[in-house]
Formats: sequence, structure tokens, C-alpha cells
Amino acid sequence: MPINKFRGKFYFLSNFGPCEQGVEFDGDLYPTSEHAYQAAKIEDRDGRDSFTVGGSLGPNPRDAQAKGRTVKKRPGWEKMKVDVMLAVVRSKFARDAEMRKKLRATRGQQLVEGHTNDQFWGNKRNHLGHILMRVRDELPQETDQTEVADEEVAADSADPKCTRSKGDERRRAEFEDECAAYEQGEPEDSASSADEASCTDDATDAGSSDSGLTAAFAGWLQHSLAQEMTKTADLESAFSTMEVILKDVEGDPHETLADAAKMLRDDFGAPKTADDLFQNWLALQRRGDAFLNPESETLNPKERRGSDSGTLESGPSRFGMFSVVVAVFLYRN
Repeated sequence: MPINKFRGKFYFLSNFGPCEQGVEFDGDLYPTSEHAYQAAKIEDRDGRDSFTVGGSLGPNPRDAQAKGRTVKKRPGWEKMKVDVMLAVVRSKFARDAEMRKKLRATRGQQLVEGHTNDQFWGNKRNHLGHILMRVRDELPQETDQTEVADEEVAADSADPKCTRSKGDERRRAEFEDECAAYEQGEPEDSASSADEASCTDDATDAGSSDSGLTAAFAGWLQHSLAQEMTKTADLESAFSTMEVILKDVEGDPHETLADAAKMLRDDFGAPKTADDLFQNWLALQRRGDAFLNPESETLNPKERRGSDSGTLESGPSRFGMFSVVVAVFLYRN
């Protein structure tokens, strides 16, 4: 039976539906997906400020819609607006576990934005409904594991395993200390080696020679994932997941960013997109961070930190190819 009105208990499907966690788009946080979509029409990011959380338009999506009808639309808007809506809806559900549960509960039902006269997003062409069903299909099947408490997981089995749960304060503090030591280039013993073995039987070092990624990129991504997971994941889960994702993507930068961002959203509730990760990478490259030493023979970040080289001058072709691949990916998504 189709859901053809986004009202009542299905109001969360509407762009006007409240979003307690907000909706992130292009680095800004918005009260609802309607705010984010209408703001995206404006090319100049400064011009979007009134739509953001705390902005002058306020939280009412009708005000955002009315304002959006008066703004000067960015060039090519009509061709990109469906992709923008997809990104907005993905962020809406990536940030809110409760809404993800509600969306999963609609599986098997056709979603139709039918309570408006909008023939593009609803009714006839139903682009919003198709986007919602696409995002629903992207949600992992084994969903309860990501929401369960550590104590419940521990009760299920006496053997250590990856829980992908929030972890306790001791684990978080331990992980944060390791990240801090990483940035300062301080050596420390790996407290997680035993735990890693229990999380994955075939975990490989991130610096496997099979990887087609540059040493700098793979090491940077591993560190970025660690920082994102430290507030939402236990130690053993974070380390094993970083290893697995770098292994599974087989060195493809496009797939690495896409899979990394999806993993952060689905498994750890971290509202990161491939664009967020890519912009972080570019920021490091622009300022010539020592982390990007192309002469490094290892992916071990502590060994790389000892180098004096700090640019990508000796490897522009690989970075250029990576940039093109990711740029195409971001345009399509």
C-alpha cells in the first residue's frame, strides 16, 4: 500500500517536517530540509546565512520556501536541483537515528509526495518520493546493531567483538589521547592490537602494497576517520573499520571517499559527506602540511611526521587524477 500523503505519522518524510538534529549542506546547518534546499539555490554562500540555524528567517519552513521563491537562482539550477535534493535528504536522515528507524519502517511501501499540487516533486513525477525511496534503500539492513548500548552487546557474547556502539568514556578518552599524540608526532604503544584481532580476522595494515592510494591520502583518511569516530565509537570498532574500508576499496579514491562517508553516516552517525572529507584533504594540500609528504614509503603517520618535506610537488599527476575523479563524483551526487 503506497504512502501518498506526508502528513500525520509520515510528516517526517516531508521537507517541512521538523529535524531535531538539523540538516547539513555545503558546510552549513539548517533547521529543515526545506531551508537547506531553498538556500542551495543561492550561489554565494554568504547569501544563505538567513536560512541557517539561528538565521533571520527562523525555523518555519514556509518562510524559507517563500524566501526561496524570490532569490536569484544560481546558474544551472534546474539541472542540479534533483541532485541537491538528494544530498539534502541524505543529510537529514544521516543525522537522526530516530528518523532512520521511521524511514526503514516504510520498506516495501511506495512513497508518493501526493498532498501538494507540485507535479515535479510530487504527484506526477514524484521526484521527492523517488529520492526518499533511494535513501531508504541505502540504509543498512542490519540496523539494530548501530543503536544498541554497549551493555546489551556485552551480554550477548563473552567474546570481544566489534559493537559499533557509542563506547564508554574511558574508551573515548583513550582514543582522543591517541589522536592528540598522532598530531604531535609522539610515539605511543598500540593499546588496540588485541582488540583489532577480535574485530576482523583478516585485518591488514593500511599501508598494504596492494593499495593504489598515495601514502599521504590513505594515512590522512585513516586519521580523519579516527577523529570522527572518537565521539561515537568504541576503540576496537574504529580501528578495525578503518583497516577494512581501506582494504575493501582497493585503492580507488572515488570509492574510498564515498564508502568512508557512508560508513561514518550509517554506522557511526557522523554527519560527514564525501565533499566534507575532500575539502579537508584540499585544505591540507593548500597549506603544504607535512602530512602530505609524497616521498614517504610508509603509511605509518608517526614515521611520516619525521619528514621535512611538506608538499605534493613530486606527485602532482596522482593528486590531479584523484581531484578529477572526486570532482566528477561530487558533481553527480
